[in-house]
Amino acid sequence: MPEPDPKEEKKKIEAAKKGIQGEVKKLAQKTKKKADEAKELIDEKKEKKKPKTPDEKKRAKEVDKKLKDIQKIYAKEAEATSKRISKMLQDYAPDDKNALPAWQKGMDRWYIDILNKEPGFDIGGGVRANGDISIKDKKAKIEFSWKF
Repeated sequence: MPEPDPKEEKKKIEAAKKGIQGEVKKLAQKTKKKADEAKELIDEKKEKKKPKTPDEKKRAKEVDKKLKDIQKIYAKEAEATSKRISKMLQDYAPDDKNALPAWQKGMDRWYIDILNKEPGFDIGGGVRANGDISIKDKKAKIEFSWKF
């Protein structure tokens, strides 16, 4: 089997990056409204560490429930986006084992960076977008970790 053309592979990598970045931006846009709501709830939760009155206890439970609901929405959207990106990788990534190292090197750190830099994911309060990409397995993963 002939060696893969580096210029051609670079073009394919750039096309894949453009498509993946579009999917990440869509995810950020879909979750933007919930991110704003989550920020407010997290701030409220930090503000009131120990509820004293029954009303404060009830409100604290409501805040926790709303945050759990937002977590579920984020998980669902992240999973759907991960599947779409994985599908793109199946279309773009080569089957040639000689081309895989260049793809992995070109995509790995870049993928994590776009997830960390995407403005729609800046929720704060211990919420982070995490990602992993495997060109060999043609799979991508996005998940959100919540610590508050």
